[in-house]
Amino acid sequence: QAQKAGSYTIPAITVTIDGREHQTTPISCTITQISGTPSGSGQMGSTPKQQSSRTAEQSTFISFVPEKNQGYLSEAVRAKIKVYFHKGLTVNQISLPQFRGDGLLLDKLSDKPLQTEEIVNNEAYSVLIWDTYITGIKEGDYNLEFEVDAALLIRSRQPTSPPGFGSSFFNDFFSDYSNKPIRITSPEISFQVLPLPESGKPDGFTGAIGRFDLKVTAQPISVEAGEPITLTMSVVGTGNFDNVKAPIISELAGIKTYTPNETYTPDQNPHQGEKRFEQAVIIAEPTLQQIPPIVFSFFDPEKGKYQTLFSDAIDITVTSSPIAPEIARDPKRTDQPTSVSHQAEAGQVDV
Repeated sequence: QAQKAGSYTIPAITVTIDGREHQTTPISCTITQISGTPSGSGQMGSTPKQQSSRTAEQSTFISFVPEKNQGYLSEAVRAKIKVYFHKGLTVNQISLPQFRGDGLLLDKLSDKPLQTEEIVNNEAYSVLIWDTYITGIKEGDYNLEFEVDAALLIRSRQPTSPPGFGSSFFNDFFSDYSNKPIRITSPEISFQVLPLPESGKPDGFTGAIGRFDLKVTAQPISVEAGEPITLTMSVVGTGNFDNVKAPIISELAGIKTYTPNETYTPDQNPHQGEKRFEQAVIIAEPTLQQIPPIVFSFFDPEKGKYQTLFSDAIDITVTSSPIAPEIARDPKRTDQPTSVSHQAEAGQVDV
């Protein structure tokens, strides 16, 4: 920040990275005098005059910026909440933004928002930013807004003693400032929640909305009839993973399926990641040579239509498993145990 008018050069800045020095280029600049502002006053532009006539409430505002102003039912729409405080203010306390709006849900907000600075109308602001998602849970047109409660440190009176480091300075310092509670309210934003189209809806659609890929593996692929095979099915992408259910496998004659286990691993945010399903299937028919394609359907809001993914069929080898006959005791054998407990004593089996 320039303290007075004149020509200046910001010198080069040097940093060392991996043993090598890197240097910026010096920057030359000229600071001009604003009409009506005394030279060397230590003030920049017309900000001080504006600050003197602006209330604390007028020095703060909220901006809610969704990627779009409409979304399909259950679609998670990315958005940013930005809370601005003029650089001349000292914020002592601040609450999380409170959401108000029917028919919509907002993701839980982090208590550690991104902190940055922006220039708005040629003035500097400190900005808190929350990356979040808004989801429509009921069709229709809605208005939404946000509120933030904050406490600002405001000078209540001028010091009664000259600055110094004696006890009077500290007495004046703590008595000259007080907390001023304020409530910041955003302008109302219109948001439309659209119904999902009925045309083209697949039979296996479970409500997944977004953009996804499907990966399927099986282990082992060589079994005896009646032995289980574990299918690992991964749905990867961005969308409302709460509505992502296990992909469908056809229960053909000779294949029995069981309820899958599921785990979700988010990536950069709760709506981006991988949902993994592990499902056991039993191949009872030795003549089967493939596990049929796995099917997963979702709605792509960018294309405005349903998509269905099919995995490749998985080749398997199934061999017959003859039923083992009961062990009959051969009276001619003297080393054959007569009971399980005898086998355990002999150290031949674990119990």
